[in-house]
Amino acid sequence: MAHTHKYLPNSCLLTDFYQFSMAQAWFNNQHHDKTAIFNLFFRRLPFNGNFVVAAGINDALLYIENFKFDEDSLSYLSPMFDKDFIDYLRNLKPQINIYGIEEGTIVFPHEPILRIEGPLALCQLLETPLLNIINFQSLIATKAARIRLAAGDKKLSDFGLRRAQGFDGAISASKAAYLGGIDTTSNLWAAKHFDIPLGGTIGHSFIMSYDKQLDAFNNFLDAKTNNRVLLLDTYLTPQGIKDAIIAFKRLHNYSAQTLAVRLDSGDLLALSRQTRSELDRAGLKHCMIIASGDLDEYSIQALNLAQAPIDIFGVGTRLICAHNDPALSGVYKLAAIKNGEKWRDTAKISDQLEKNTWPGRQALARVYGPQGPIFDHIFDQDLGCEHKAKHLQKLMFEQGHISQTPKSLLELKKQVHINLAEFPTEIRSLEKTSSYPVKFDQSLINKQIILRETL
Repeated sequence: MAHTHKYLPNSCLLTDFYQFSMAQAWFNNQHHDKTAIFNLFFRRLPFNGNFVVAAGINDALLYIENFKFDEDSLSYLSPMFDKDFIDYLRNLKPQINIYGIEEGTIVFPHEPILRIEGPLALCQLLETPLLNIINFQSLIATKAARIRLAAGDKKLSDFGLRRAQGFDGAISASKAAYLGGIDTTSNLWAAKHFDIPLGGTIGHSFIMSYDKQLDAFNNFLDAKTNNRVLLLDTYLTPQGIKDAIIAFKRLHNYSAQTLAVRLDSGDLLALSRQTRSELDRAGLKHCMIIASGDLDEYSIQALNLAQAPIDIFGVGTRLICAHNDPALSGVYKLAAIKNGEKWRDTAKISDQLEKNTWPGRQALARVYGPQGPIFDHIFDQDLGCEHKAKHLQKLMFEQGHISQTPKSLLELKKQVHINLAEFPTEIRSLEKTSSYPVKFDQSLINKQIILRETL
């Protein structure tokens, strides 16, 4: 199964009950095998920002490639559904095509991140897991990208494991955070499985277990580990600085070792300046300062603007829990269905304008000018794009199998940085600016008008 779910049994049931209820009804009426087109997109930009980093796409494709119903899951479903429908599920294979954008692409509201084409019931059964994977990872990758923009060239470390929403949330979040721009993680599982560099410090309990803080520092540095980071604020930070200097200078060849101290509370600007001054005066100019403590893009930006002498920011809760915007508004909507040889366009026509959807076989292109992207164009795949543009969708999954070898996580991480740098400064701002233009082709607009008129 997909590596974010490999420890969960029967993940074919990691979905909503109503998906099976609809599939059973379609099966009874012989509608289940009608060819359908679904688009996965989101409606609103999170964090009062200007972009989203699309993430989780490769995990979603891997999930689909391994999608099948095991006997234990079918046994659970059997009392609730007809025997013929259970037999249908037993033999179901993911014979669908998926056109999608590359993971790490910068995207905007209403743009089709994935276009899923295949049997109606099968496509519907995939809705919830696809949204679960892509919504969450895109949200965290976007938060991480915003923190990276705020941090500039400073190093960033993910400290969020203990505050994450469960095991799977922690794993997916650490992976997505690295994609979005975080440099290291304290999450050993994620580091091992995704080749993310490790980063870590020391806990207060270690220092508190000793009668004297200096003894704790000396003992920790004597341990045969690569970790040479001392935590300064278990008691009073000024004393922590003094004890750290004594402990570091006791090390053999200390001037050639990678050393760091961590500030986890208090006035980080004033304390980092004091710490830097005392470390420099003691001949420890190479010793780095790590700052943590409910940091986010705004507090990091403020510290950088004040020229705080901080080398590494440890970000935890506000990254891993996507502080102040806990969910991406991703949806999965039917856009067309085939009756015999003829397509029928579909769309949700709502009293709430935001919830309207667009019909047709949608594709996405990005139009560039001399300085970078000018606007994105959503067009009807069957009619083609009227602009000279970069087509963002590719055939990524064909009749049961992933059709392209995915790039490594490190390659995708670098691509996110390149993709973001293409856009104007205002799109990379932490505050909401004028929206990046996303234009719908006139043919799609006409289709929606026709559907409205037929209501």
